[in-house]
Amino acid sequence: MMDDKGRVRDEIRRKITFGINRIGILYYSQVLIDPEKYDLNYQYDHFHFQEKRTFEPGFFRHIFMLSHKSPNFQSNRSFIMKIILRDLSAGRFNTDQLSGNVDLVSFHNKNKNGDYGPRHSRRMLNDELKELVYENRRVDPEDRKISYNSAFSIDPTKTYQIFDKAKEMFDEEKRQILKDQKSEMNHLRAISLKEIYHEIWSDLVVLQEKMLNILESFDDEIKSSEYFSVLHNEVYTFSSYFIILSNHINSICEIFWFMKKGKDKRTSILHSYPVLKVDMNDIDKTLSIMDSVGWNSKDIALRLINVPDALMSFGFDSLALKLSEKLMTLCRNTELGATTSLEFISLLRNQGKYEEMLKISTFTIENYSLANDRLLFGLLKIRNAEALAFNGKRNEAVNELEEIFNIRCQFIENYIPYSTRVTQTFDFVLKEKRSLNDAGSIPERVSILLNLICSTLRIDEYCLAKKYLEELLYTESNYFKREDAFDLFLHLNKVYNDMIFRCNPKK
Repeated sequence: MMDDKGRVRDEIRRKITFGINRIGILYYSQVLIDPEKYDLNYQYDHFHFQEKRTFEPGFFRHIFMLSHKSPNFQSNRSFIMKIILRDLSAGRFNTDQLSGNVDLVSFHNKNKNGDYGPRHSRRMLNDELKELVYENRRVDPEDRKISYNSAFSIDPTKTYQIFDKAKEMFDEEKRQILKDQKSEMNHLRAISLKEIYHEIWSDLVVLQEKMLNILESFDDEIKSSEYFSVLHNEVYTFSSYFIILSNHINSICEIFWFMKKGKDKRTSILHSYPVLKVDMNDIDKTLSIMDSVGWNSKDIALRLINVPDALMSFGFDSLALKLSEKLMTLCRNTELGATTSLEFISLLRNQGKYEEMLKISTFTIENYSLANDRLLFGLLKIRNAEALAFNGKRNEAVNELEEIFNIRCQFIENYIPYSTRVTQTFDFVLKEKRSLNDAGSIPERVSILLNLICSTLRIDEYCLAKKYLEELLYTESNYFKREDAFDLFLHLNKVYNDMIFRCNPKK
């Protein structure tokens, strides 16, 4: 049974993860309330900016650097950060700080930590931050005490009729963004690439210090909350949830920074296409910062394991190889190191570096204990067979492939493929939908046969590919009855017909 501390931790982590989704709902509520101000052009700019910022890494980097240089951005971020941290620390999502119930320093004496006076706070929220904070109800007109809910509020948005249509509109927007699995993979690559922007990691270090200072400035009542200690620990340990929270805050503030600009300036920014630049300096500085905040080799590798593929997809082939090699070195003699090696081997193959591919695959198989992960062992052996073939050792390659084929029945577990995990991640983060653990899982045996087929096609062993195709199509028919496997079934049948022709050419 989960203890109280575990319950509080999970609750606050869920609030951190899903709080940002309220931004779209709150924005749409303003569209419905004040449609003349929030016209079509405004709506277009709002979501076009969010989409470009999320899925175009060059645009993201340009906006990050541009906005963070702005004194207004920094001032607003301090203000917003204090609102959100107070809400999270108190375990409430009604900002008492902004209702006039808490004494704050006068606006004229505000400092860079965002200590605004209640009057200025109300004006700022009413006039400028409607996408972030909305008025819930007026408590005392004489004292101008106003009750607000922040963007991190989860429940209130589901209790007002006006948000029914807003939620529907927001869901439609998400459906348009996530049209197919290929788009999701491309989006993930764009998101993954940002992991090695060193300025983001430098900013996270700054944010950690600022958040800790803000948390320490809260009164004893807030500090005594069970939520406070959990939140403080997330920030202090530089956890993944601290990073999510920081990214949310930056997203809010960059959107706000952009939408406060005039129409012409917004149009100019939206029609800019900054050149994406990434170099070895990004990798070195990022790894250095990760090490400086106390992350171990496993943490670093897990955070960056998808980045080489992202680098490759955006044309940074040499950087992808260098990063993969660094990650593999970080995780030597661990199972994660073998997984990293598998990715590295695929990158080497894609670049035609077959001698290096064979060297790494042979070393990994000989030096890693893979008894606990038979699927990883099988995939490494298949990649090693490809490397042998590409280096002129075709007989040895065929023997390796046949060895794996002959023990295919030993692969009896199920697993969730990477592409399905990507889809589930988007479902979880954007739709707040928890997928079942085995949702979308496939038998390891099917995966092994698919990899055998792909490998034999790459090395032009067509009759061997035909043999493996027959085994897959005829013995795994139950798998192909699944709706999500139908397209693959049709594709494999076309490949099979081609293999029949290639293995029986006309004389």
